Amino acid sequence: KNDFVMGKNQLEMCIKSYLSIIPAELLSAHEVGGDSEMTYYLLDAHRQISECGKLNEQWKKESNELIKPFTREEVTETPDNGKGEEPHLITILLDRLEKLLDQTYEFNLHLTAVLSRLAAYSHPLLDLSLFSTRKDLTSHRNVYSILKKVSHQLQSHADRSPGLQMNIVEARRRLTGQETSDLLSMPNNELLEGAVVLEEFIKELAAILYTKHSLSLLVSSPSNSPVHTPPSSSTDLQSQIA
Repeated sequence: KNDFVMGKNQLEMCIKSYLSIIPAELLSAHEVGGDSEMTYYLLDAHRQISECGKLNEQWKKESNELIKPFTREEVTETPDNGKGEEPHLITILLDRLEKLLDQTYEFNLHLTAVLSRLAAYSHPLLDLSLFSTRKDLTSHRNVYSILKKVSHQLQSHADRSPGLQMNIVEARRRLTGQETSDLLSMPNNELLEGAVVLEEFIKELAAILYTKHSLSLLVSSPSNSPVHTPPSSSTDLQSQIA
């Protein structure tokens, strides 16, 4: 039994927190008919979680000490090592995530793929320290706090450039092949591409966390858990958990 399974209310708060990171006026997917891609993210979340679950079982068979139960104290203390230090890999990933608006589109895709893969693993140290939205459990930076910081950076750019949202929409159209003009000819193309990646990464993470913890709730209390129709958009996801 996993003592760190989110309750229904906790899951609702977590997903809503992620999906509200970017101000509505800076979202672009709905402008080009891309918000329905949440269905894809939910299906892909099932695939990733299944693959990671199989790897977990394989590792458990190979070594009983590789994956072990954690106490709540270990989960909240381990990331800081009591000295405010982060594991080196986590430091690299979070440092790069902070620079999401200043990196190439291709690099950001690789970075977010690694973080999404980590999110798909059912492990309390990852769930509560790296992806949690609860300040009472994590005093250090994590993916959620970094994404909020990046969103604030984007908002600052928007305050200085009133037409930024339409430029983001234009960048999305070009990245999805709806327009063929050269994206490199646009000013601040890395900022615009980064804004698109930010929006999609948040939806991908929300889908993974929603799917992973919904499955955990079904396992822990199958008789009391209603069966939901998979949401087809981020708006539907917010409505479903409301």
